[in-house]
Amino acid sequence: MADEELNVDQIAERVVAMVLESSVGGKETDKAGLVMGGAYLRAFRRFTAIRILVAAGAGEGAMILARSLLSIAARAGYVDQPEDPEERERRYRQYEKRHYSDRLETLEGAATLGIVDADRVDIAEIRARLVELEDSSMLPPDRQLLELVGLYPFYRAFYRRLSDYQHFSLDVAIGELLGVEQLPLEQPEPDLAREALKVAVLSYGVLLHLSEGTLEHDLGQRTLALVQASPDFADDTSSDDTSSVESPGRKNGPAA
Repeated sequence: MADEELNVDQIAERVVAMVLESSVGGKETDKAGLVMGGAYLRAFRRFTAIRILVAAGAGEGAMILARSLLSIAARAGYVDQPEDPEERERRYRQYEKRHYSDRLETLEGAATLGIVDADRVDIAEIRARLVELEDSSMLPPDRQLLELVGLYPFYRAFYRRLSDYQHFSLDVAIGELLGVEQLPLEQPEPDLAREALKVAVLSYGVLLHLSEGTLEHDLGQRTLALVQASPDFADDTSSDDTSSVESPGRKNGPAA
């Protein structure tokens, strides 16, 4: 039932079961819709991987993967959000330009190190495609994407905190070393792992909500109902940062 008071572990288990029992996709869609379909697939796999890390007490790894869930939601939500076909195509091309630009930089760097041949055919093909995309702007960074899909409070409340572990912030670098003489190399982090699972449930729920229109399911609404009824999320769902999130359904917002 939607009003069951489940803890975060039980909610995570319930959400996985709901997704596995649901049938989505199968209808014809455009390229922007395919991005959301891919996000649905990848987000499920990462969410299940986070649960494995959490069970092992691997808090830092779980935090890094939880950040990736928010990034998936931001990118797929932005590309798939508009109803107007031309705007959907424009945003897809932004994403495509980002992809090929990053790919080219990777290959050119590898060529500099002698790892790959600088004359590879795919390098020339990528350069040619980027010429075709010359009039397209670049996909905005995650911070701006989250704002554009109505999820900037998630950036403020969670994304920056998760990024501390992704980018090895100063606190992550030395915080555990201060005031101690010895520290074991292997150290479970159950509290951090639990925090990561809470953020992952919220982030995955956002992705499910964003995908409801294109993939025709109600998993986002059902996940939100579980979260709102859970005492484990009482502080999160009552705060200004998370309760003010706009409904991220399709709309034709301002161009980025």
